[in-house]
Amino acid sequence: MMWYPWYPVEHKRATNKLSLSEQGAYRQLIDEYMTNREPLPDDDLALARILGVGLEEWLAISPNVRVFFKSQKGRLVHKRCESELHVQDLKMQRFSDRGKKAAAARYNKDKDLNASRMHVHATGQDITGHYRTNKKEGGVGEGRNGEGNGKVFIAVDTPQWKAWGKLRSWPQTDHRVDGRLQRGWFFPTEWPHEFAPDPN
Repeated sequence: MMWYPWYPVEHKRATNKLSLSEQGAYRQLIDEYMTNREPLPDDDLALARILGVGLEEWLAISPNVRVFFKSQKGRLVHKRCESELHVQDLKMQRFSDRGKKAAAARYNKDKDLNASRMHVHATGQDITGHYRTNKKEGGVGEGRNGEGNGKVFIAVDTPQWKAWGKLRSWPQTDHRVDGRLQRGWFFPTEWPHEFAPDPN
């Protein structure tokens, strides 16, 4: 664990009778507990090593520090630490569940898109129900339902599309032009006359 909540007022109230060395040892043992996310060993030599002190030095302060822990099956359990670890586990589980839901939503969206593309390939219709372009000449497509008859298909993000976009916003639908799936719309001419390039 990289961090955990600390409540200085509660800590001070609970440890106000400890000496400075006892408070330091107690805090260091709490850090060890939360960092490893597990109870401490109920072994004085091991606890002395965790604190980085000799066994005698630890034994001199251990009675007043041990009272904050409960010995269970060879381990020292701290009630507040266990409570905080449980809260952390619940939070991580919620984050994990959200991530799984988001991944599932993305997967279903991609699956639906792939299904739409398969429908286009099988029926010749785009996701709007319109037929894809079945004629092409120099990048110009014409739709069967009259949507593009006599008009020029302009793909999005092209200079021509940007020029038409200066006049107003236009619909964007998928069409098969020159054997490739492209997104764009049909226009009367390749360029709006206001922005037509100078032929000279």
